[in-house]
Amino acid sequence: MPGRQSSPELIGRTGELGQLVRALERASSGAGTSVLLTGESGVGKTRLLTEFVGQVRDRATVLAGACLDIADGPPPYWPVLDALGTLPEAVGLPGIPGTGAPDVSVDAGSALDAAGLQRAQEQRFALLLEALRAAARRRPVVLVIEDLHWSDRSTRDLLTYLGGHLPGTAVLLILSYRSDAVAADRSLVTWLGERLRAGTEFIDLPRLTRPEVTAQLTSILGGPPKPEIADAVWMGSEGNAFFAEEILAALVSGRSEIPATLRQVLSGRLALLSGPAAQALAMVSAAGSPVRHDLLAAIGLMSEADLLKATREAVEHQVLLVDSRTGGYSFRHALLRDSVDEQLLPAERTTLHRLCAQALEADPQRAVGSARAAIAAHWFAAGDPERAVPALLEAAAEAEAGSGFAEACLLLERALGLWDRAPRATGGLDHAQVLLQAAELANLAGDHDRAVQLAERAIDVLGPDQPSARSAGAWERLGRFQWDAGASEDALAAYRRAAELTAADRESPVGARVLGAQASALMLAGRYQESQPAAEEALALARRLGLRREEGEVLAVLGFDLAYLGNPAGTSLLHDARAIAEADGDADAIARSFIHLARLLSEPLSLFDEAISVADEGIARARDLGLERFHGAALQALAVNTLFRVGRWGEAGQRLQEAFDRNPEGAAALDLALARAKISMATGDFAGAAADLRAVAAGSTRAVDPRFLAPVLTLEAGLALFEGRLDDARQAVAEGMARLSASQEVWFAGPLVWHGLRAEADRAQQARVHRATGELEGARATGRDLLERLGRLAATLDPAAQTVHRTVAAYQLMSEAEWTRLEGRSSPDLWVEAAATWVALEQPYPATYAGWRLAEAYLATQARSAAAAQAVREAHAQAVGLGAEPLRREVEALAARAGIKLASPAGGTPPAQSMPPARSDPAAGSLAPLTPREVEVLRLVARAHTNREIADLLFISVKTAGVHVSHILEKLGLRSRVEASAYAQRAGLLDDPGA
Repeated sequence: MPGRQSSPELIGRTGELGQLVRALERASSGAGTSVLLTGESGVGKTRLLTEFVGQVRDRATVLAGACLDIADGPPPYWPVLDALGTLPEAVGLPGIPGTGAPDVSVDAGSALDAAGLQRAQEQRFALLLEALRAAARRRPVVLVIEDLHWSDRSTRDLLTYLGGHLPGTAVLLILSYRSDAVAADRSLVTWLGERLRAGTEFIDLPRLTRPEVTAQLTSILGGPPKPEIADAVWMGSEGNAFFAEEILAALVSGRSEIPATLRQVLSGRLALLSGPAAQALAMVSAAGSPVRHDLLAAIGLMSEADLLKATREAVEHQVLLVDSRTGGYSFRHALLRDSVDEQLLPAERTTLHRLCAQALEADPQRAVGSARAAIAAHWFAAGDPERAVPALLEAAAEAEAGSGFAEACLLLERALGLWDRAPRATGGLDHAQVLLQAAELANLAGDHDRAVQLAERAIDVLGPDQPSARSAGAWERLGRFQWDAGASEDALAAYRRAAELTAADRESPVGARVLGAQASALMLAGRYQESQPAAEEALALARRLGLRREEGEVLAVLGFDLAYLGNPAGTSLLHDARAIAEADGDADAIARSFIHLARLLSEPLSLFDEAISVADEGIARARDLGLERFHGAALQALAVNTLFRVGRWGEAGQRLQEAFDRNPEGAAALDLALARAKISMATGDFAGAAADLRAVAAGSTRAVDPRFLAPVLTLEAGLALFEGRLDDARQAVAEGMARLSASQEVWFAGPLVWHGLRAEADRAQQARVHRATGELEGARATGRDLLERLGRLAATLDPAAQTVHRTVAAYQLMSEAEWTRLEGRSSPDLWVEAAATWVALEQPYPATYAGWRLAEAYLATQARSAAAAQAVREAHAQAVGLGAEPLRREVEALAARAGIKLASPAGGTPPAQSMPPARSDPAAGSLAPLTPREVEVLRLVARAHTNREIADLLFISVKTAGVHVSHILEKLGLRSRVEASAYAQRAGLLDDPGA
């Protein structure tokens, strides 16, 4: 029954088809969106998409591409480039085949500029996005990318970038993949999970029910199937639409019984084909799917007439499908290709790959996608090292130039695996240099452990007899890769080895670079007193040699050292570093200079407004430089963390969403995940916080940088505390303190110790209830040790480091107050002092926590009831204003136990975090940009209350009231309290009879 195996009707997919139609309707209104469509192999994903496309083609531009099942990986971005290639807007864009775009390939042995490659990738993405937007301005666009289970990392990066920019466009992005083909690819599983977390719509096609299978068979046969046929197909297919079709075909063709497995069905199906058709299928299997007809003809195993007859037979039996764009063929299903490939003898397979490589070399236009990648794959599969190595190197250079870092690394590693078997092909190439290049690519692709392994191999290849400068450079790069991989001590040892190798001849660019890298690693490890002299020596050397880039880099390191050690000159050095980067036009250094300065202003110096301003300036600059997803994301993470500190959580949440929509990369993505975990935990989304912490732990360098390590473990401890897991909290704190033992990062030890004391105080309270003397003494011992260690760390601070001292002192106060709670005599005086300290530091969240504990301490004394009630109400108002749900619940529980009545938020408005603010037109009178607390303040401003009166009415400080008023004016774009009053009236705030 050739040509009639598929049902002419779409069976059992009405609901899913409706979902796609509604998604397009939303996109058509400007709310561009994306959909993930999944289901097991053969369940009907392509059939559903075909039906959908047929229904909407008259009102939308449909672009379709599919990931390729090609040995050793497909060309980077192929399915998207293939889909966009039909757009007139895509003409001349890099990577679009047949559009006259310039060749961007580079030599395999060329030096890598990581920032330049990242910038080129960002620019390429932006050009492709603009082509898509231009098409969508004429009519809605449906972009369908199928077979995502075969996708490469670079394609997924591009899809994330495009998906993040869909809002505001008339574009519907549909991505399909086989659910039974992704489990082994952890990176793909992680990527899919992140897309779902970002809000991508999800459609999971189930198998057909038995009535639906019967309807399918009826549609194929033109009438109801015999009962025995229906039963056999249902039992054999279990609702898989493709399997049902194949089993039905086997039964109708006269086979007496249902095969035991579908593979037998497929093999039996193939056995019905003639010898020439089987030969054609073997060629298609080896060539890769899809394959052009002219490539099959060029292989030369069949005459043109025989090839046409054979391929027609395979198409009529629906083993092959015709690719309308290339005029070539692809297998109807991957299982069919697997079945054909399994029947080939090894010698047959090798011969076919050799013939494919020769045919493609004779005419690269015969390739679908990258000819270089296809030629390399075929020579490799043909087992010909002399031809495979140069082909692999050329394909790697092409992938690298296209920002396909993971694919380029894979190709280089294929070549390196054949190195000793191809002496003629590798005679003029530097083995160690190619290894280091592969390591750099692996690091850029995020596979830091692999980068370390490749760099170690390069050092082994160099051996002891190489010039010291060359070996030192390799050791320096190894140190960088080890640092990124999380092996901080190994990295420091590698930097020391590199410095030793340049000791005899330090006056060289390599010597300056090695010293600067060593100083940077020591600074990041928090060992400022060791880093400072190394940085000063590297700076002097760079200046003597006229190395401007190295001078700028080491100025930033030295600036951090001095600032953390209390020298105010540190900030000026960071400004000098930025000036050098700007003068040299060094995009990477320019962006990093903003990161360094914003971090310094926010973390040790606590100059929050200035830090946010610098971060915002840097984000705009990174966008201009094409580094938005890398350095721009890192700056956004710094801004979010700073906004969290000052209590602007709604704005922080909005920035996080914007940053994740832009597909952040590397450490910046982890920083953003940590920031989101912090906000999630503080607002009560414990599941979200845990998910982010797990993701960070799975791909982080948490063993390296105290700036990263300590917050991770502090958050893990905080989450454990909120969930009552005191043992886990103790373990996280202990791990953090052990890792910080060699560091001078008292800045990060402070919050860790506070969480440790908090955990031990909770443990002591439980021990008293259960009269567990041993537990109580254990809590005392652990708490005492933590207090003493924080004191010793604080004593190492230079007295000049006043700003750092203020923050450390605040954490010491919190820890000492927790100690009194641990001892069963929580001190109101210490909690008052702690709260006041945090208010002075403009950090409302720890101030709110201290206020809760103050109220608790007052009530525990069973005295000063007026002060206790006031403390409870003020802590509650602060928690509600912030959106700190866990603290709000704790305060409300305390108030309920004490019989203290609390005021409800105005109008029963939900906490602030549930309504992220967005800029709006002041004339519209919208309250969307404001938190619920700010809405309360605006209402009181409109009623002509002063800041003092607002503070008294809301149980907050006068300073806090003033801050709220300033934020309201800024968010709404207003200039005065008079304009604020008019705005409130337009918004209807004064119409509320209960106000």
